[in-house]
Amino acid sequence: MNDLQDALAVVGEWQVTFPVLYDASTEVTRSYTVYDLLDDGLATPSMFIIDAEGIIRWKYIGTSAGDRPALSTIKEQLAALTPVEPTPTPESTAMPEPTATPAPTAEPTATPEPTTTPEPTATPAPTATPEPTATPVPTGTNVGQLAPVFTLPSSAGVDVTLESFRGNKQVVLVFYRGFW
Repeated sequence: MNDLQDALAVVGEWQVTFPVLYDASTEVTRSYTVYDLLDDGLATPSMFIIDAEGIIRWKYIGTSAGDRPALSTIKEQLAALTPVEPTPTPESTAMPEPTATPAPTAEPTATPEPTTTPEPTATPAPTATPEPTATPVPTGTNVGQLAPVFTLPSSAGVDVTLESFRGNKQVVLVFYRGFW
């Protein structure tokens, strides 16, 4: 959405309950590299599925104003990322039978004979080695990259950040034209 009026129109027409954001400055559409790909000065219809860690797991970039993925494709992509909880069976929820614990034996165990340790030899002083660090995931708009973070206003009048979803949920980020 380009402005609050477009965002409110979408909420009203489609009765959506999720945040509808708008990017009047085009900063976010540019950071996701979907701005003006169709040479019309607008965000190109596109979709990104971002996992709970902020990594882009799937994307679709339209090639025309009406090009968007089928709902079944989106559902398949989300299902592939969502772990399925196993359904408990009566066998898996039953308490295991207690097993008998062997009684301690009264016989003491033998104590091993002490062994002699050779005298230590001089070793060179350790050289400083850098602490291992985690390899950062590159930021970008390709699958497998950390999604660009953003804060945008919503139709509800509150700012929404991508970071607010990190660790909790997957995000489906759609660059949508209010006049579709």
